[in-house]
Amino acid sequence: GLSITTSSNGNITLAPNGTGNIIVSNAWINELKNPVQAQDAATKNYVDNIATGFNPHNPVALASTQDLATYTGATVTYNNGTAGVGANLVLSGNTLTTLDGTAITGGSSTRLLIKNQANAVQNGVYTYTSNTVLTRATDMDQASEITGGDYVFVQTGVSQASSSWVEQGAVGNVGVGNITFV
Repeated sequence: GLSITTSSNGNITLAPNGTGNIIVSNAWINELKNPVQAQDAATKNYVDNIATGFNPHNPVALASTQDLATYTGATVTYNNGTAGVGANLVLSGNTLTTLDGTAITGGSSTRLLIKNQANAVQNGVYTYTSNTVLTRATDMDQASEITGGDYVFVQTGVSQASSSWVEQGAVGNVGVGNITFV
């Protein structure tokens, strides 16, 4: 059954007895206010406004937590390809087999978010070509594909798992403009 309580301030509390749910059977609940507290219902308009400007990209397996040279002890060289297409990071003197304390698995289809390079033009989403080469992902290797609001979800890692990162601004030229994720 359903318990309905009205308080002196006009609040109506609907509570199912036991562990049941309140079902509105293909009807709408109209005239809701925007949410204030963590468990408040959200209106479609509120959600649409929050999501406006986000450009979701495929998730990445792992994300960096520091500059790759510091993390691996390798010398890292950036090659810009053709205005970003085919651009890569090449490690020499050591290899990259883990990121964020987690083994990199899955081969060349593995996407990685590199976001902590000392030279921010090197930041971006890369695929794991080998343990010494990361290649810019094809959905984020041209200036027209790197814009403020690019959204990336991180699937695994010791400290970055289940985190989300958003690129801050448009990049005029790949390899010249800084790429900053927050």
